[in-house]
Amino acid sequence: MQRIMRILGCVILVALAGCSSMPKKAAEQGKPKRQSLTAQQRDRLLAAVEAIQKLTDEGQDGAVKAGFEQVKADLPQIAAFDLELFAKAEIYLAKKKYDHAAKTYKKMVDDYPESELRNPALARLFKIGSFYLEGPVILNLGLFAIRGYDRGVKILEDVSEEVGLQDPNGLGVKAALAMARSYECRKMYGHGMYEEAYLKWSEIASVWEIGPLGKDALLGMARNKLNAYNSYPPKRRHLYDASRLTAARSYYLKFKGLFPQDANQMDVDEIIGQIDQDVAFKNLSTGQYYYRTGKIQAANLYFDMVIRNWPQTPAAQTAREILNAEKSNPSKVH
Repeated sequence: MQRIMRILGCVILVALAGCSSMPKKAAEQGKPKRQSLTAQQRDRLLAAVEAIQKLTDEGQDGAVKAGFEQVKADLPQIAAFDLELFAKAEIYLAKKKYDHAAKTYKKMVDDYPESELRNPALARLFKIGSFYLEGPVILNLGLFAIRGYDRGVKILEDVSEEVGLQDPNGLGVKAALAMARSYECRKMYGHGMYEEAYLKWSEIASVWEIGPLGKDALLGMARNKLNAYNSYPPKRRHLYDASRLTAARSYYLKFKGLFPQDANQMDVDEIIGQIDQDVAFKNLSTGQYYYRTGKIQAANLYFDMVIRNWPQTPAAQTAREILNAEKSNPSKVH
């Protein structure tokens, strides 16, 4: 009996599931579909949008709303679809409700990827993202003010991913460049955001290895690795990992090989020389630490490495003096 009841229960559940899905499928089938526009209609739409956007930029939200009502009447086949979302976003933007506008433009782009309004919507997203990157206060908590940097990065990331980096003059590349440059200028908790800038330049370099973009990206990678190391106080830099210096040096060398004239104008050799001095000093400091703690063999290995790899640096001269003193007074070593 229990078995029969379980079977009947399963049958009822299946039947209910089928009934619940039928209205949904029927609703989807009965839902009106967005019709395509002719080339003439597309041109008329874009011309009207361009004219209305001037009103948006002037903050005339009433005129913007009236303008789009007219466009909807002219193109009823898209009035309830992408045009509706785009119109809402423009009205939000005219009222300076940037967050609402950005979300609505994004929804339009996601829901209607083939829309004739896709490019104007992406251009608006780029504009809003760039505005937020300038750091306007979006929430004032008295002692603390929250700025819009992160929101700008999120919006521009969406634009960059949507468009891609293949077009050197496209919005995708412009968005990536804006983020990289913003990171270089920003600070978080008193520290520069050089690693974030490096990663964004690296992303650009993965697509553009040569040409003006490749040159800027490679230089950006080198500059930010070096800046990340130099952001520490000078007296403490040798205490930190030197991998950033090593990476910066390799990027500057690559830059010199690919763009010798630019490297010469920028005195890249001098920059590399300074990096060598910093790396040599770091290794010298490590040797001196071992020397102070009585680990003479380990100390001498570092002193020898400094002399061998960076013979012309002040650190090498100091290492020689320590080794010479050690040979002259071996009793002081122990």
